[in-house]
Amino acid sequence: RPALTINHILPTVNLLSGMERENRNDIHVLPRKGGNRMSADVFTGLSKHSMDLSNGEFEQSMQFLDGGIGGKGWIGLDISYDKDPINGDITIERNSSFDIKEDPNAKTYDLNKSAKYIIRYYWGDKEQVFLLYPKKAEELENYLESYSGKDVFEMAPAKQTDTDMLEPSTYRYRIKETWWKSYKRQLFLIDKTNLMFIPAHKSQEPVLEALLTKDREMAEKEKRPLRYNTIERVIPVMNVTTTLGDIVLEHIEDPFSGLTLFPYVRFC
Repeated sequence: RPALTINHILPTVNLLSGMERENRNDIHVLPRKGGNRMSADVFTGLSKHSMDLSNGEFEQSMQFLDGGIGGKGWIGLDISYDKDPINGDITIERNSSFDIKEDPNAKTYDLNKSAKYIIRYYWGDKEQVFLLYPKKAEELENYLESYSGKDVFEMAPAKQTDTDMLEPSTYRYRIKETWWKSYKRQLFLIDKTNLMFIPAHKSQEPVLEALLTKDREMAEKEKRPLRYNTIERVIPVMNVTTTLGDIVLEHIEDPFSGLTLFPYVRFC
């Protein structure tokens, strides 16, 4: 190795990062599809408020810097109940490219169009993990004795001291959080007058049948077209499964109540 090494790439990367920080785009919501200006302004204010709480501009700049250095950067969205235990706060956080694995079969830039799953690895505090998943406490206590799966341990980093204080696994578990899509057939009630649709559960089919029968009777009496109709479609459903090795800590179907977008956005 030569005695003098000059990094020619670093100044260019720093220049690009500085240009991005000086030319940030502001969030602005526009009313579309029957929306109104007042609602759009409210969403604009809420978006800016969430960005301010999470220091989102800095997190986005770090995502851009990761993309410039390694070719890929990630931003993660979540809901934190640390400061607001009732409603929670939307958080925006930059995630390391080494902790995120996306579906390799995804062929589009937008992973929501073609990806089946996104996996995030992170170090979870052992005390917090026991409190979050008390039903798994016994399995967590014994998992070191009968562990299985490559996600339990990670290669130890180079030690800088004679103690094990710098070893992540001393106080933390390596946890895997998998966001994946499944599909199901969903029944919808269609209101032709207002062009609105309402998802209906199978247990509500008798109520829907009574509503459709009443609508047919009224349509014949008033000599008008039918107002209501039902239609069935195949729709995606978001799932999140949290595991530690082979232990399933938690599985939640439809965690965002109908939202089927991945909570991670990449920049390449």
